[in-house]
Amino acid sequence: MHSADNPQKALNRPLVPSKTVCLRFGIVDRTLDRWIASKSLAFPRPIVINRRRYFEIDEVTAWENTRKQAAPSDEASKEAA
Repeated sequence: MHSADNPQKALNRPLVPSKTVCLRFGIVDRTLDRWIASKSLAFPRPIVINRRRYFEIDEVTAWENTRKQAAPSDEASKEAA
């Protein structure tokens, strides 16, 4: 079960607001909306509390790490050029 389905479980984990997530990735709120809507990106689902979106920091970090692993390294990109 995802923590967005169980807000009580989410309260036991560190949460960050959507603004912090946007700052972390250098994006605007609308881009975050698109990332959440995109099934192919599999971005973590927010937890909504009082109409504000919060994300579990561990899920955001895990997502970021999987994206880094999936992206080609700078060295490989230079070698291909």
